[in-house]
Amino acid sequence: MKPTPSAIARFERVLPADVRAEPRKMFGHPGAFVAGHMFFGTFNDQLVFRISGAEADAARAAGAEPFAPMEGRVWKDYVAISSETEVPDVTLIGWAKAALERAAELPPKAAKGKRRG
Repeated sequence: MKPTPSAIARFERVLPADVRAEPRKMFGHPGAFVAGHMFFGTFNDQLVFRISGAEADAARAAGAEPFAPMEGRVWKDYVAISSETEVPDVTLIGWAKAALERAAELPPKAAKGKRRG
């Protein structure tokens, strides 16, 4: 599936304006990375955040669910919420900033080598 126009628009509105945030695609969907770790992105009609603890609890209270890009494949420490949800952008911006800070604390991912053809 492709990202929906509403997911892309909302992603662009709530993406933190932080020099560490590197926008790029993952699975053909817009995403944002820091030190090689995805902290925020889209998947179909959802916004996906790498959050845990109090932020994840607040997201679940607002309607977010564990992120599972495939049936039975739940990503630890990620939640997803519909881009059409009535949650204010300012709240989503807070979750995106918390996700960025959480991912920035992780050790940088090593660059992958080029595939041999």
